[in-house]
Amino acid sequence: MPVWWKRLGFSFLSVILGGGLVGVITSLVSTLDDPRAKLDPGELIPFTCIVVIFSLTGWLAAIPFVLLVRDYSGWRVWLWGAAGISVGPGVLLAIGLYVSLTDPNFAGWSGESGFFVMSTAVSTLSTFSYLLLVLRPRGRRRATADPSLRSG
Repeated sequence: MPVWWKRLGFSFLSVILGGGLVGVITSLVSTLDDPRAKLDPGELIPFTCIVVIFSLTGWLAAIPFVLLVRDYSGWRVWLWGAAGISVGPGVLLAIGLYVSLTDPNFAGWSGESGFFVMSTAVSTLSTFSYLLLVLRPRGRRRATADPSLRSG
């Protein structure tokens, strides 16, 4: 298992990758939906940066899990994978709950689920890439010291 600072770096890299990929895909899909639209890097890059910046909120919420969890063996991979995927939508729900409790003029949810879909996609890609980075085999394996395998 990597040391804490490597796990933190892996999680940061994963959220940048996940947010960037979701930002680019969302921009491309919205461009392809409109037949008159042109693919403009002047719109693609800022939107992707905005998605990455908002994704960092979920990364900040996930830092305690990244630092505390060291064992990803067996069934724990699935447990922490599910927890990681639920971080993004959980942060959005927490923000929405806070706004609904503190704002007396809050009229309810708008019915637009695009933010929840995007946060779930970012969380899924980030968690998957983080687990791949943390669990990847490192270095060459040494030969066993079994004396029966020696020639001579």
